[in-house]
Amino acid sequence: MAKTINKTAPATKKTASDLNNWYIIGLFAVITIIFFWNNLFGGMFFWEDFVEYVYPTQTLAAREFGKGVIPFWNHFLFSGMPFIADLQVGFFYPFNRLLSLFVDSEGMLSVWWLQFIIILHFFIAQINAYYLARTLKISQIGSIISAVSYSFSFLMVLHVIHPMIIEHLAWFPLVLMLFIRGIDENRFRWAKYSGLVLGMSMLSGHPQITLFQYLFLGFLSIWHLGFVLKNKTFENKFLMKNIVVMIIPFAISAGIFMIQYLPSQELANMSQRAEMNYQKSAEGSMEVKQILTAITPKLFGYTDGSRDVKVPFFLTNTKNEPQPYFYYWETGFYFGLTALILGLFGAIIGFKNKYGAFFIFAIVFGILYSLGSNGFIHQIFYNFPLFNQFRNPARMMLFAIIGFSFLSGFGFDYLKENVKNPLILKKIIIAASIPMLFAILISIGFLNNALSIPDPMVSDIQGYGAISLFIIIVIFALMFAINKGLINFQIAGYAFVLIIMIDMITAGSGFNQSESNPADEYAITTEIKDSFKPKNKNNIFRVNTRSYNPPYMAMKRNQGMISEIHLIEGYNPLVLQRVNPAVSDVNTILDLQNTKYRINIDQQAGQVGFVESPSYFPRAWMVYKTNVFGKNEVESKMKAGTFDFKNEVVLEEKPNLDLPENIDESRKSKIEVLDFSTNSSKYKVKSDENGILCFSEIYYPAWNIYVNGKKTDLLRANYSLRAVAIPKGDNIVEMKFESTAFATGMWITLITLIVSFLDLLYLNLFRKSKLQSNSEN
Repeated sequence: MAKTINKTAPATKKTASDLNNWYIIGLFAVITIIFFWNNLFGGMFFWEDFVEYVYPTQTLAAREFGKGVIPFWNHFLFSGMPFIADLQVGFFYPFNRLLSLFVDSEGMLSVWWLQFIIILHFFIAQINAYYLARTLKISQIGSIISAVSYSFSFLMVLHVIHPMIIEHLAWFPLVLMLFIRGIDENRFRWAKYSGLVLGMSMLSGHPQITLFQYLFLGFLSIWHLGFVLKNKTFENKFLMKNIVVMIIPFAISAGIFMIQYLPSQELANMSQRAEMNYQKSAEGSMEVKQILTAITPKLFGYTDGSRDVKVPFFLTNTKNEPQPYFYYWETGFYFGLTALILGLFGAIIGFKNKYGAFFIFAIVFGILYSLGSNGFIHQIFYNFPLFNQFRNPARMMLFAIIGFSFLSGFGFDYLKENVKNPLILKKIIIAASIPMLFAILISIGFLNNALSIPDPMVSDIQGYGAISLFIIIVIFALMFAINKGLINFQIAGYAFVLIIMIDMITAGSGFNQSESNPADEYAITTEIKDSFKPKNKNNIFRVNTRSYNPPYMAMKRNQGMISEIHLIEGYNPLVLQRVNPAVSDVNTILDLQNTKYRINIDQQAGQVGFVESPSYFPRAWMVYKTNVFGKNEVESKMKAGTFDFKNEVVLEEKPNLDLPENIDESRKSKIEVLDFSTNSSKYKVKSDENGILCFSEIYYPAWNIYVNGKKTDLLRANYSLRAVAIPKGDNIVEMKFESTAFATGMWITLITLIVSFLDLLYLNLFRKSKLQSNSEN
């Protein structure tokens, strides 16, 4: 009698051979430590955006929160801009707020602890992925294979420099586990837990990954409904409840996210990235030939923290144009040959399994979308709301990584359940032969011309192909041995885990190893810091540290946040549309921005220094003449006209106060700064006549202004700055950051959390009471 293939995954009940879960958690800790050993103990550091953006922003956030302040405004870059509204700061993400514990007496955040918090999420990811796999009825060893493959995939490893992505991905398997339990068991409780975890992870601050995760859950909901409807054994009441269970995680997570989303949306609408065309959104598309990096991850070279690599990244697009070096991490997705081959095997065997089939769909969709402009799916989704706001469609390979990682767990179990089954060997050969064939072709150089591999790199690329071929042969040998009953499946399973570790460490661990300590990169002399850091609130000023012609930066772009220096430059993905006053003369712009010290480059002597400007404006000054232009004409009028900004101001609306008809330089005014802090400032102003108090502060609608305790209209002045009408006499003027968007979002978040926790408490108490009643009966 012919043998059949067992396609049913085993139950999750613990078997005699299973280890205690604490041992598994310990194993995940060991794997994480080994992978990041040099970062934890070897004096190596993360690099790129971790240095340029993450370290300074988290330093400022940790420093301010340690003082008990929520920093709504950032005075230290671009002449001022919103801070917590910048979603990628992730201010409300709980793990980020732990960082305040690691700020020293000088206000510097510990680089080691910042790296540790990020590394910790790889450990969290493994635990969450493991329990998701167990929920999917994957065996213990199969679950370990799935967990390690997912957690050390390139989408995770290559984005350590963007920790907000890591933090999203680390929690998503737990979100999926709870979501699946909710829809499979038709239980509100699991759905609510799923929403709470998803909402927390969304606060880490990467809206594109949030959108992709919502899409994944949406597809999974539709997939599940299809199976429910196909079954035809449900009641209408069950179906309606099941739909509500699906909606709950979206509703709760969205509610939790409102404290961040509403302020961030306000900022996004005023930023330079508010609009994005299709060409821009397609940046970071995966090339079709990059699919082969699932077999040989360094097929097109690589880049890493050393900045001195043997085979530099050399990918070209369909027009044979070289792609920028950062495409290495923006389009990288490698998840290991073990997950690839076991995943292919799992797909071949388990395509009729509900979740196996869904993972196959996820893989296909993820690959097609990631092709971006080289495919058609991204172009379709670009026409949908939200999808047209992001670049780097290759990040959708998240779907494929999830699919292969968990299909590999299924694949291992199918091997275990079909020992000595002759029908299975054909499936094993098919699964292994596809990557084996391409590895052979790469290793012998057959694809060199097709892949546009430069001649100097041919030997190294063929060597990488040979390494891939060797690993594939070992994986195939293990699968063959399991099928023939030549090796204990547990020994084989842990051998697979060892292969994954070696494979992923070899492929990716070097990426995050830079010898340069970020704290050292931001080190400046005490003399410079003392000169540029304002000491007197009545003498606050800004500093210009960057030249564009010739190009030169005297300090790091975000030095201001580290050293508390008010800069007119910075580095941030979201820059306000109106930053500089709309005048053509650079010196006038710098004067209006309160720039006291300016970079000075002597090209003949080859020297760089700073000069003090004699004409810079103070933070606040009085004028008595206004020029009012409409919103749509103010920019052109300012650039075309000549204005004496010390005595007149350009406004976009008429002030509600009568002003003198002519300029009289004998008029006197006195301005004293009473207080200047992160979220407010206070001034004592004395003026002989009604006038306009101008500020060298960037206009933003969340700022409110009060004159003698009464809220007054905040005017947009000189295109990008602030002003307020002041009556003659003595006045107290106070500016406060009071965001309606934040207040609304905060209340929605608080109500969502309170209602969710009270409801869960009720459900748990009701469940406990019901169980106790049943036991008594």
